[in-house]
Amino acid sequence: MRYTFSGTSELNFSSGFNHSAGDIMDLLTTPVQLTYRNTSAASGVIGKSQSWNTSLRYTKQVPFSYITFGANANYNQGKRNVLSSRNVSQTSTESTSIFRDSHTRSASGGINASKNILSLFTKLSGDASVSWSSSEYMTQNKLVTSYYSGYSLHGQADITPISWLEVNAKCDYGKNFSRTANSHQSSDNLTASGSLAVFPISNIEVRSSFNFMHNMIEPGKYKDASMFSASVQYKTKQAVWKLSGNNLLDVRQYTRTSFVDTDRFVNTTNLIGRTVMLTCKLLVAGKKQ
Repeated sequence: MRYTFSGTSELNFSSGFNHSAGDIMDLLTTPVQLTYRNTSAASGVIGKSQSWNTSLRYTKQVPFSYITFGANANYNQGKRNVLSSRNVSQTSTESTSIFRDSHTRSASGGINASKNILSLFTKLSGDASVSWSSSEYMTQNKLVTSYYSGYSLHGQADITPISWLEVNAKCDYGKNFSRTANSHQSSDNLTASGSLAVFPISNIEVRSSFNFMHNMIEPGKYKDASMFSASVQYKTKQAVWKLSGNNLLDVRQYTRTSFVDTDRFVNTTNLIGRTVMLTCKLLVAGKKQ
């Protein structure tokens, strides 16, 4: 359903129900080796699932003020005739699907807004969102209901004060919570990035970008990482010359924490070290017929 209040504001509502059957993976009753210490098997029954979802979205524009606003809300509920089960030991992790109903629920919402400031050749935008979900599973032969919640914030500025200069800045922050009957955990991450582009003359282009990450490794302990890259490009009628430097701060890795059910994982990403490269692209013009 869509309802238009005026030419600048609109409300959208949608809802749907889905029923499916025949998930063939649930017929694999023989354990399958996924990795050197992980095995997986299923219940041997035909998988059936049902889900219901509904969403609401509102948008508003103020033309002469160059303001755009939006808000949304979503809710989902599902049911499945199999339940995920996992047993963890010092040497292996066994995952199975057993013949028992499982339920999931989730809800989310958010707002976003943007503003164009023509006198400063600037666009400012931002959004905020919250989410909540619950799910059921078996671990160590016990039924567990887990709850997840979190929120995220995003802000961005795009500035072009003069025709030969472009500036961009972004910042993101998110925090997540995981809770069961016996545990409560949380993690948060902050990232900021920016870029600068300069075009002093038509055939020269200078670009640079910067990234900063402030990630949680374990409760109360954080690790920072900063990365910087830059390039200079010169274009002639016959060729395009480009000198680029990537990861000039020589950052070799960064880490962050994520949660899966009641487990906490520290993920490490390895990076290529500092590199400087000079490239030349030849431009060959074809003959006009």
